[in-house]
Amino acid sequence: MKKRLNLILIVIVSLLSTAYMTSQDISRPLFAIGNATTDQICVTPASPNREAVAIANRNFLANTEFILELSDEEGVFATPPRELTTFTSPLEISATEQINFPSFPIPTDLRSDDYRIRVRYREPDNNTNIGAARVVAIHFFDNTERVTLIGPNPNTNVVALCEGESTTLTVIPETLGQYQWFFNGNPIAEATETSLENVVQPGTYTVLSDFGSCNDRFSDNESTVTVVNFNKTTVTILGPTIQEYCPKDIKVLTCSIAAAGLGYRWFKDSEELVGENESSLILPESNFEGLYTVEVTGTSTCFETSNPVQVNNLGSDILTRPPPDLILLPSQTSIPLVITTNAPPTSTVEWFIDDVSQDPPTPISDAGALTFIATGPAEYRAEIITDDVCNDALQVVTTVYTATSITVEIASILDCDDNSSSTLALENLFGINNAGAQVPLTTDQYAFFNFEWFRNNVSTGDTDTTIAIGDGDVGQTYFLIATIQDGTFPPANSDDLVVEFLGDTVQIDVEPPVLPEGGTVTLTAPLSTNYSYQWFLNDEEIPGEIGNTIEVDTEGEYFVRITLSECIIDSERITVSSTAPPGVSEIIPNVITPFGSTGINDTWVLPTSLANQQDVEVTIYDTRGQVDFTGVGYENTWPLQNSRSSGQNPIYYYIITKNNSVVRKGSITVMR
Repeated sequence: MKKRLNLILIVIVSLLSTAYMTSQDISRPLFAIGNATTDQICVTPASPNREAVAIANRNFLANTEFILELSDEEGVFATPPRELTTFTSPLEISATEQINFPSFPIPTDLRSDDYRIRVRYREPDNNTNIGAARVVAIHFFDNTERVTLIGPNPNTNVVALCEGESTTLTVIPETLGQYQWFFNGNPIAEATETSLENVVQPGTYTVLSDFGSCNDRFSDNESTVTVVNFNKTTVTILGPTIQEYCPKDIKVLTCSIAAAGLGYRWFKDSEELVGENESSLILPESNFEGLYTVEVTGTSTCFETSNPVQVNNLGSDILTRPPPDLILLPSQTSIPLVITTNAPPTSTVEWFIDDVSQDPPTPISDAGALTFIATGPAEYRAEIITDDVCNDALQVVTTVYTATSITVEIASILDCDDNSSSTLALENLFGINNAGAQVPLTTDQYAFFNFEWFRNNVSTGDTDTTIAIGDGDVGQTYFLIATIQDGTFPPANSDDLVVEFLGDTVQIDVEPPVLPEGGTVTLTAPLSTNYSYQWFLNDEEIPGEIGNTIEVDTEGEYFVRITLSECIIDSERITVSSTAPPGVSEIIPNVITPFGSTGINDTWVLPTSLANQQDVEVTIYDTRGQVDFTGVGYENTWPLQNSRSSGQNPIYYYIITKNNSVVRKGSITVMR
C-alpha cells in the first residue's frame, strides 16, 4: 500500500513539473508601442489600437496559433477566457524570437490597473498550453465626451449663490464609473457619485473621473467650477471707485466675476446700456463720463449689482454731432453738418472731404467754425484738436449719400393704461442709397414729402404723420403713403398694419382639463402675429417657450406674459393638476346677465383669491365716474346687491386693489 502511494505521488509531481515547464514556453507578454514595450496603456478613440509582444522560450512550428487572453478587472481569468486578439504564424518561430501580435483594437469597456494578460498557443499537432500571466493597467477613455461639471446654469464654470441658497453640482457624462470629488484641492470623503448635493460653501470644486494610473495621461477626465457668494464684495467693477481717462485712452470696465453663462447688464447713470451684456464694457471716445454699475445674474433667483464706479473725462467731449449717415434728397442742394463741444475756445477744428482738408485749422470760437455745409455725396470729417490737459484729436465722421428710392415704416403707439384708443405713426422714413442700404431721413426732411393715411384701402383724408384710432378700428388695416413733392421718386407705401389692442384679461384654454398619467396638457393663449409670448411655471420663466401654445407634463401654476409694442399683460394663472380641472375661476368676468336670466351669471363673481378677502378692496364706477360700489371682503353679490344704480347701466368699470396696490382693472358689460 505504501509503495502504491509513493508511485501516485511520483506521477503527480511529474505531471506538475511538466505543466510548469510547459507554462514557461512563452514569456509574460507586454504591450508594444513602436520599439518600446509597456505594462500600461491609456487609450482614447484617437488611437484605439495597440500591439503586443512575447518571447518564445522554445521553437514553435509554423502554423501555430497564438491567442492573447485577458482577465477581468480583478485579475481573474474567466472560463472560457476573454480573447483580445489571435494570429497564426506562417513561419517557424525559434527560441528567443519575438511573438508579435499585430495591431488590434482595445475594447472600450476596459478600465482597471489590475488586469492580467497571457498567451495561449495551439500547435498544428494540437499541443496546447498557456504562458505565464502579467499584471497590466488598461484604461480606455472616450474623451470625445469630456468630463464636465455643471451647476444650475450649464454654460458657465462659475456658480453663483445668494444668501441662504444651496446648489447641486452634477457631472456629465454619468457613464464613466467612479468619480472623485475635491474641494479646494482636498478630497471630499465618501463623495463618489455623479452629483454633489447641498453645496453652500464658496470655493473651487473639482470632479475627477478615476482612471487609476492613467489619470496623469488623460487631460479631459476632470472638470472644475468655482462657487461664489453674490454680494457687494464679490460683484465689483475692478479698479478704483473713481477712474479718470482722456478721450483717446483705452477705457475698459471689467466685472470682478467673468464667466460665460452668467448674465450681465451695464448701467450708466442708472440707465441701462442696451446690448452691453458681456463681463467687460468698452467705453466710447466721447460722452463716457458718468456713474457705472454692473448687474450680474447667476440664476433666476440670484443676482447682484456692483457698487458704482465714477468715470471722469479729463479732457473734452463732442456734445452733439450729425448722424453717421445722411441722405441728400434730389431737391436738396445742401445739408448743414453741425457740431457742439465743450472743448476750450482756444481749441481748433479742421474739416475734410474724402480725407482732403478744406481749410487750415480754425479756432472753434470763430463764427460758424463748427458748422459745415455738405453739398454732395462724400465722407465728411471734422477733427477737433482740444486745448486741454489731454490735447486729443476728437473726430466726427458723417457719410452723405444720394437716394435712389424711399421706403416707409409705421407703428402703433399704444397707451397701456387705455385699451380703447391708440395712435398710428410714421416710425421711419428711409432713403435707399446706391448700395441698397436704408439710411434714415431726418425729421427736417419730412417737409419734402406729402403723407396720406388709408383705412382698408380707402383714404381717411388724414395727411399728418400720425392718426388716432379707437375701439372701432380693431381688426382694420391701415397703411401710409409718402410722396416726395418734386416727383423724383414714385410714392412709397408702408406695410399694412392691422389694429390690435391688448385687453385687460387674457384667457388660457386647457386641453385636456386634467393632466393624464404619463401624458401632457396643452395650454393655449390668444394668437396674434403682433404678440410676443413668454410662459412661466410657478413664477419661473420656462426657457424657449415663446409661442402662444405650450405642452406641459408637470403639475403647477402656469401663466403667459404677452407683450404688444410697449404694453405687457400677464394672463390669468392656470393650475395644472392630475386630480382636478384647471383653476379657470381665476378669470375675472367682463360680462354678466342679471336680468331675465335663469340664475346663471347673475352676479359679478371674482376668483377665490380676490373674493371675501379683507386685504382686497373692490371699487366699481359707472361711465360718469360715479362710485357704484366700494368695499372690502367683496361677496360676489353685485349688482343684485350693493349697487347704487341697481345695475341699470350697460357699462361699468372696476379697480381691484390688494394691500393698497392695484392688481386688476377693467370693464363690466351688463347684458339684458
